[in-house]
Amino acid sequence: MILSKTVSDSKVKSNRKHSKSFAIAIVLIIFMPFYYYFALLTHGIEASWPGNIIVSITLLIDIWMLYRICSVKKPLNGALGLFIAFFVSAIISYLVTLSGIHRILMFAMLLLGVLLFLRDPLHHNETKFLFWLFVAAVACILFRTAIGTEDAIASNKVNPNSGGFLLAMVFCLAWSMMFRERKVLFVIIGILCVGLQLVYNSRTALFGLLLFGFIDIVLRIRKKRFSFNSVFCIMIVLAIMGILIAVVYSQILYPLMGYGQVKIFGKDIFTGRQTIWDFTLKSIREHFWFGVGSRLNEQQFHEGYYELIMNAHNQPLGTLAACGIFVFVTFYFALAHILAQPYKKNSPNKYNRLPVVFFMVIMMMSYFDIYFMSLYNLLPILIAFSILAGTGNNTMIKREIKS
Repeated sequence: MILSKTVSDSKVKSNRKHSKSFAIAIVLIIFMPFYYYFALLTHGIEASWPGNIIVSITLLIDIWMLYRICSVKKPLNGALGLFIAFFVSAIISYLVTLSGIHRILMFAMLLLGVLLFLRDPLHHNETKFLFWLFVAAVACILFRTAIGTEDAIASNKVNPNSGGFLLAMVFCLAWSMMFRERKVLFVIIGILCVGLQLVYNSRTALFGLLLFGFIDIVLRIRKKRFSFNSVFCIMIVLAIMGILIAVVYSQILYPLMGYGQVKIFGKDIFTGRQTIWDFTLKSIREHFWFGVGSRLNEQQFHEGYYELIMNAHNQPLGTLAACGIFVFVTFYFALAHILAQPYKKNSPNKYNRLPVVFFMVIMMMSYFDIYFMSLYNLLPILIAFSILAGTGNNTMIKREIKS
């Protein structure tokens, strides 16, 4: 007896149609190596004409994302309203500080990207294609990596921390694809990413990829779902924790240890961030409501010399210092709500824990670096998230014809 399942022509056509996220994810992957090479060859984007080009491209991508989001026939459930609240508060902060427009556009890109990739996730075949395209783009960037070189921009190279972060993103994707596709090739790629981390010596990146694998094993992230409230609360708590860690580390622990060196495994746990975070916390007290904009990088903070502090080496702290309390609250509130939406009972998309756990790891890694204010990190995060959102969507059921 032959059993068959007939699929109408219209359904087949719909199944073959690309998702609304697909083209944008491709553009982000193309934009990523362009930005890396462009920024390095022009010694950063501080000059007016390179900066204007990057800002213009970022703005165009934001507008395109917003158009795509509005064209998806699924309820927004207040997400767009929260985005508008963030954007209005960010514009007010900009008008007060007269700096930091590129940061506003990057924050907007993150929120819009997460919203789009969750509302209309990548199809099964799209995730595999984009994974290999992303790996190829990372390989092109790492070709320019200067292992152990501190002044990477001056030598037109990618520094070890950036290279390590790219490898961490590839590892998270390879880990996920390994369990879904069950192919040895993804295992090999994951092992290579771990091995190269030991060469690049990026502690934050190594911590991130190990944490992602550990949480997957403990929480069984591909087998179970979160609830809306749990996701929302987790993200808000993680944002606040970034501030608390900086306070405890610089204001309590460092003085308690006698302002000296505390070495563990041959490395001092006080790497200089205590000075940066102490300076940033003072800046927050003086500019609590609207922040200091880009001027945070230009402040004199240690014995008469200037140094870029990369937005405080702490994403929540840097957001609060640069943009003020209103942007801090509206941004993290909007991000938490957008990530939590697919876990409502009436949500058309049913996700496992994979996308949220990925952002949990990013948030914990961001306690020691800056991710949402730098295209060096933001672009890989969004690309990786788009692929993980596709692999984590449980409503994507393969149509099979049995005979």
